[in-house]
Amino acid sequence: MLILADTADDNGLSVGNVSKILNVEASFVTTQSKILEKEGLIQRKTSRRDGRIVNLSLTHRALEHLEGLAPRRDSLIEFIFAEFAPGELDELSGKLFSLKERLEKARLQVAEP
Repeated sequence: MLILADTADDNGLSVGNVSKILNVEASFVTTQSKILEKEGLIQRKTSRRDGRIVNLSLTHRALEHLEGLAPRRDSLIEFIFAEFAPGELDELSGKLFSLKERLEKARLQVAEP
């Protein structure tokens, strides 16, 4: 839900894009979004331009719920990242991304005969 709150536009965000952002399979996002839809937190709409694409967006109820959680979320984020100086978190993020890419390349090299 936070991905949708932070990145979706008026049309929502496709299941494929959500899966890429979260680094999970699209089938996982589909399953979980159906559960959230039943709870009245997410709307699932088939794209008018391409019937294979399902866009997800938050309902008014979800937005209100997230708004109520915002102060707690902000406090938690502040606590977790308190020891990072400005720029250090960006540096760590970059190094973790590089590590992920190198691990993927290593995995592919090991898989080659």
